[in-house]
Amino acid sequence: MLALDVNVLVGALHRGSPGHTTLRPWLERAVDGEEVVGISDAVLTGTLRVVTHPRVFTTPATVPEAAASISNLLRHPNVRTLRTLAGHWQLVLDLCERAGATGNLVADAAHAATAMQHGATLISDDADFARFPGLAWRRPLDPRP
Repeated sequence: MLALDVNVLVGALHRGSPGHTTLRPWLERAVDGEEVVGISDAVLTGTLRVVTHPRVFTTPATVPEAAASISNLLRHPNVRTLRTLAGHWQLVLDLCERAGATGNLVADAAHAATAMQHGATLISDDADFARFPGLAWRRPLDPRP
């Protein structure tokens, strides 16, 4: 299973994103691939926050536009919503302690914990995920191991 990070979805879904021309086709291939693509509620919310933010994009998406794009993705038969499981909070705290994660990195620890609980490889362009021991992660355009 692949677990997507906010930056991957933002790049794939918003045309104004610098990585859109590469991330959109990557996402299309991923959801049509053999591995299940998982997206957590936190990533969905974070994506909605970023793509509608007027300080991030000159032409931000409206909430209905963004919601339609996200909902369309979630209807794909190979896409699953990832929920946190029992023990998630403790795993987040453990990852924060082991990685020295504070501030904005706490959200990354939570994303990492969700991916780990589902046995997923987290897909992100954020190299900060390398700090979380035990997390399988890679960049979307990196070759598969």
